Order: sequence, then structure tokens, then C-alpha cells
Amino acid sequence: MIYGQVENLFCFLSGGGALPEKFDLKNYLLEMVKLHPSDFKEDWLAGASAGIDVKKKYLSGASDRFLQQFVQDVDGRNAHLLNEIQRLGAELEAAKAAGNHEREGQLLALLGQAISKIPDMSQQAPAAPVMHHQIPSRISSVPFRDIANRYLEIKRASVSIETYNHFVAACSLFGRFTDTTRELHTFTRKDSSAFINVLRQMPKYWGKSPKEETMTLGEIVAYHRTRNPGYVTLSTDTMSRHINKMAEIWSYAISIGELDDKKEYDIWSKHMVTAINEQTVDRRPFKETELAALMETLWKPRININTVRQIISVATYTGMRLEEICRLRPCDIHEVEGVLCFDIRIHRDADGKEIWNPKSEAGERLIPVHSYIKNSTGLIERAKNCEKSKRDRIFFDLPYAASTNKYGAAFSQRFSKFKKDAGLPRETTFHSFRHLFRTMLGHRSDGLN
Repeated sequence: MIYGQVENLFCFLSGGGALPEKFDLKNYLLEMVKLHPSDFKEDWLAGASAGIDVKKKYLSGASDRFLQQFVQDVDGRNAHLLNEIQRLGAELEAAKAAGNHEREGQLLALLGQAISKIPDMSQQAPAAPVMHHQIPSRISSVPFRDIANRYLEIKRASVSIETYNHFVAACSLFGRFTDTTRELHTFTRKDSSAFINVLRQMPKYWGKSPKEETMTLGEIVAYHRTRNPGYVTLSTDTMSRHINKMAEIWSYAISIGELDDKKEYDIWSKHMVTAINEQTVDRRPFKETELAALMETLWKPRININTVRQIISVATYTGMRLEEICRLRPCDIHEVEGVLCFDIRIHRDADGKEIWNPKSEAGERLIPVHSYIKNSTGLIERAKNCEKSKRDRIFFDLPYAASTNKYGAAFSQRFSKFKKDAGLPRETTFHSFRHLFRTMLGHRSDGLN
């Protein structure tokens, strides 16, 4: 970074710039150090790692003194690396608070580089049996709050917005009923079981009212039971998702050496997860009478009716998921061996970075374009016009929901109201078009073929 600053000065001067008469290069560079302390990584780290690698070769049969020194070298190297990560985290918080987005991006990149240097503990040589005195394992003193915040910062840059929000929700709920300043190693299976018991009692739609922000668990449950005696609790899937997110945080703490990899700290696995009053709805395909009811119902504005017709037509004749349809680009409709197809694949930006991925491995596929879509919907002409006008997406009029990273969110909400206006039951959703397509192909075994 120092070399970069000096280079910038030379470029400035060679371009005709002029420095102040009393410009002090030394003080200038010292100021840069104060502004960007985390950019100055000592060569000590690389040297320490090299020394550790050399000593590994001589562990077998080595004296206690040599083994003790080796362990101290490893601990010192790891402590230095963790200190670097903590310092980066603190700088990142300061950059965010100051609204310095450019520096925030730089720090996230540096944080990723530092984390990538965390040694793979599976490759470390095991303690030799000749040691007479075992070095006591270090017990973490890091509070849950700190380790969770650090992990959330890492996930922010590596997962979708929806997945990141799942992490935030799990941590927020855990923090709502737990002392987050407790040191991580003090939590036991009794604590995780208590949290799971909280999850089992939580109403499915909790947190919608400001009144609940100061309520205890008992008060929240009583509040919802008063409004709905048969209130629905969180589903088993939602509970399992929260538990899995918490388990990831514990695994992260172990991976960076903040928590010992011991059985007693495995507090999130092998729990029996059952909901108290889970609301399950068996989604099914539309019936002919229900399709007729949809056709006779007035579609209210906000989303263009032609867009609605084309999206529903694609869903009906391809079985594609809503988000797959809403993200269709002009280049996703092309011929394959003489057959016009929808090409469902990973979307990447100009730099090759993945920005959207189909739901599963089976999500990437080619789907022939039905003759009805070709001849009666105007979709192909729309795609060609979008290509000429350099539109990124065919359904460019759909708004983007940043909170979920989806283009189909607004359409889904609007279709839900449309379906209710048509008098259709809860078992039907937009996904019922996918079930309908599957039924028409004879791929169902529940008597609905």
C-alpha cells in the first residue's frame, strides 16, 4: 500500500500536478498508515508459516521441548491471523458507520483474503504420543454477539439476500431470548434445547405488531392466542432452518480457533424438531373450474395485463417456476438442434460473477417452446424487441425486490390477491401451474392424472 501511495504521487507530479512547498513525504505516509492500518500485513506471517512447515518434518520422535516450541509457533501464527481478522472487522464497522462504501468494499475483500489464510486444522500434525505434558486447550472468551456479527459480515458478501436474511432472523430470535454477551463456550445443549422450545411456541406470524417488541415469550403466545385460539406455530422446516443457521455460527467459531473442536461444544445436532401446531397445506394443481374462474376474474392494474398473460402462459405450457420466468432474458430463448427452447441456466454479470442460480441442479435445463406460446402470446416478438432495444430481461416492467433478490415477488403478491378474488382455495398458488403441467404430462401418482 505504501508503494501504491508513492506511485500515486509520482503519477500526480508527472501529470503536471504540484505538491505544497512544505510537503512532508514521511508524515504523509504515516497518515496513510493511520487511515489504513489493516493494509499493512507483516511478512512475519508468511515467515512463521514457512517455519512451521519445515518443523513438521521433524515432529516424529522429537523431544518435548521441540514439540512445545512447535505448538507455540502454531498458536502464535494463528493468534496473529485472528488479530488481523478482528482488526479488519473493527475497521469495517467504522467504515459502515461513516458511510464509506468504497472502503467498506476494500475491507470486505481484505477480510476474505485474511480468512482464506486460516490454516486447515485437518492438515496439522497430531500431537505426538511421546509428549508427557499436554498443553491445556485454550477456551474461547468470545461472546456469541461478536462471533455472530463477524460471521454475518462474511455471509453478507457470499450468499443471496434471502439467505443472509435467514441468518439475521435466526440470530435476532436467538438474541431476543438469550444473553448474547455470554462467552460462546459457556453454552450447552440445555441452552440449545431451551431455544428450540422457544421456537416450538413461537406463532408463525409473530413480530407483525410493534406491541410484541417488549413482550416476553409468554405474553407473545397469550397475545396470539387471544386473537386466534387455534394459532399456528412455526413450521418444522422454519425451526430446522433457524437451528442450522445457529449450528453454522458454532462451526465457524471452531474453524477460526475461537472454540475448541470438542464433543461438548456440539450443541446443535441430533435434536428432535417437532412443531406444536404446524399449518400444512397440500399444494395441488388447478382444476378446470378454477382455471375458468381465473379467466372470468378482473385483473386489477399495477402489472400490465399482457405481461400477466404471457407469464401465466409460460407457466402453464412449460411448468417453469415463477422466478425462472420473471428472469428470462432475450438470450434465454434460442434454437437447439432446430428446436426453439427456453434455456434455464445460471446468470452471470459481465465479470463472470454469478448473480442468480436456478433452484437446484435440475433447475438448469432446456424446455421446448410450445406452439401456443410461439403463435398466440406475442412473447417471441417481445423477446426480439427487447434484444433490439438491449433490455436485460423480457419482463422488464416487473419491479426488483432487493430484500429477497427476486423479480417475481410483486407478481406473486398480486397473483395471490387475484386468486382470492376468483374464490380459489388456499391449496392453490401460482406454483399450481407447475403442478398442472406435471399432471397433464402424467407425472403424478395421486389420482389426478
